Amino acid sequence: MKGITFRAILPNGSEFDQDKLSFGQKRMLTFLWYAAANEHGPIIVDELANGLHHAWIQKCFEVIGERQAFLSTQNPLILDFLDFTSAEHTARSMVRCEVGERGWRWGNLNTEEAERLYRACQANFMHVSEILRSEGLW
Repeated sequence: MKGITFRAILPNGSEFDQDKLSFGQKRMLTFLWYAAANEHGPIIVDELANGLHHAWIQKCFEVIGERQAFLSTQNPLILDFLDFTSAEHTARSMVRCEVGERGWRWGNLNTEEAERLYRACQANFMHVSEILRSEGLW
């Protein structure tokens, strides 16, 4: 938003503003601000992993916690941070977008796909992103 400026004062009294932050630092700051400002609401993030260090992505998921979250991504690596509790939970948690002859199609995994993904995740021998690609679900 135009006109909003971030300025931090460090413990030693020195100051810096957002112009000194990297792209990833700005994204992380924005995410944390949004989460704090909407403490009880859902989290909505497009491309959460974009520009963030692996440890920062983990921190974002810690901040999300048990809150409802809507995360869109074209990067399957973000899915490695998800925990599925059952095949049903897996089916309800994921919405996949596909392009077909009739245009875009959005939908949850079917029962068989969700069961395969959940079983593979429980075996814990591959990352979720690798499983999705190997099962043809990505």
